[in-house]
Amino acid sequence: VKSACNYNKVFVKGKLTFNLFMEGNDMKNNLKNKIMLAFFAGNMLCMGSAWADDIIWYGTADGTGHVTSKSSALMNNAKLIIAGTEDGIGDVDEFYGGYSQSGIAENNEVKINGGSVSYVYGGSSVSNNAVGNTVTINGGIITEGITGGNSGTGNVSENHVVIVNGKVDGYIFGGDTAHGNATGNVVELNAGDIDAEVYGGFSNGGGEVKDNTVILNGADVSGAKIYGYYTTGSHSGNKLEVKKLATAISVSNFDIINFTLPSGTTDGSKILNASTVNLSGTKINVGAVSGLTLNADDTITLIHTTNGITGTFTVGNISLKGNWEILINGNDIVLLGSDD
Repeated sequence: VKSACNYNKVFVKGKLTFNLFMEGNDMKNNLKNKIMLAFFAGNMLCMGSAWADDIIWYGTADGTGHVTSKSSALMNNAKLIIAGTEDGIGDVDEFYGGYSQSGIAENNEVKINGGSVSYVYGGSSVSNNAVGNTVTINGGIITEGITGGNSGTGNVSENHVVIVNGKVDGYIFGGDTAHGNATGNVVELNAGDIDAEVYGGFSNGGGEVKDNTVILNGADVSGAKIYGYYTTGSHSGNKLEVKKLATAISVSNFDIINFTLPSGTTDGSKILNASTVNLSGTKINVGAVSGLTLNADDTITLIHTTNGITGTFTVGNISLKGNWEILINGNDIVLLGSDD
């Protein structure tokens, strides 16, 4: 396909490899050109070595209707996969699992296995809700950011971002809304390299942000800033789940931090390391993986900081055998056992 026209839309149906070549300076000099690839149920589309200044992939692109993997032609949005090839797939600017102007974006799924993408959205609606959308990163590079569910004026709820491998720069939002509420969104960081600002739930217009979760489960977050929520409105129940040893630039804006002490935790272990930590209004709970044995007089550093801790936290449940207490020790928060 060759074109020098503006606002080109290319729709591809079927199981095939699609190669797009655009020649001359027309496209290079016109940033308004967009290439939209639409996918349909049960089919797989891979991109070979394409060239374009700006590529947008839509799993579903709907002006006003309800966009969902359950009810639309996109029965299995898990087929939306960037696989990467020997020659590469080119740089994709934006990738949407589902997009609608005024309808609900629901239960759409995007998987990235390789290649380079600037922005990834599980589901996005300009003026309605984004619900139950998922982005899974198994490899590749995300250069600008990932959003599980995005809305302009609607609510975002139960959206998920799961990082299995790869590299992410910029930002990660479980759910992001300009003016609505953000509820029950999850960011799970299992592996890979995260150099990003990470938010469980984000409402820029003062909406309610509650019950969002960030899970630290083995990813390298040494270049990340970790936030549970952002809003100028009310917030509650936003959790950080610490399941593996982790080091971050900063940790803040969590209503709850749950530590699950991992295998190998011993006297003197440091679980979460960060330059700065804000624990204003945070409740800390501690448990352990099955089979972990601690001695009665062990001291575990739950949080180690280089620049100190701000804010006042409270102690919740300590689900460990024996007598334990959580104390501030200089710049650290420690779990201290005793024989008493």
